[in-house]
Amino acid sequence: MDKEIEELADVLGRAVTTGSADLCELLTDAADRSIAAPQLVPRLQRVFSRYRGNPVAGPLASQDLLEVLRVARRRDTIVYEELRTVADAFAEDEQARTAPAPRRAPDATANSNAVSGGTFNEAVVQAGSITGGIHTYYG
Repeated sequence: MDKEIEELADVLGRAVTTGSADLCELLTDAADRSIAAPQLVPRLQRVFSRYRGNPVAGPLASQDLLEVLRVARRRDTIVYEELRTVADAFAEDEQARTAPAPRRAPDATANSNAVSGGTFNEAVVQAGSITGGIHTYYG
């Protein structure tokens, strides 16, 4: 179970460091609604100030975040689940942003004008305009 909290703290630490201010507000809102709010909110504010203010203070902020998660798990499982959901969503978003784009195999007909019925070289539609010009549309 401590391994789970450490992984969760790592993800939330990256979220606080690289995420927006809205993410910090979301975490603070979850802590404010907790029955353990008097313990969680000051520690969470300390985490935010340490992560944002001083990159060298990462280990201290990480320890504070671990303590926030331990208190939340012990005292308010609903808030703990909310924090875990936020961390999961951030990890999924982070993976989507950093994963390489899927590569498709080159299509043999991609650069030709072949269609399912053969090739098209003739105009598909000819339409007149109000000014009297003719526009040709190719499929």
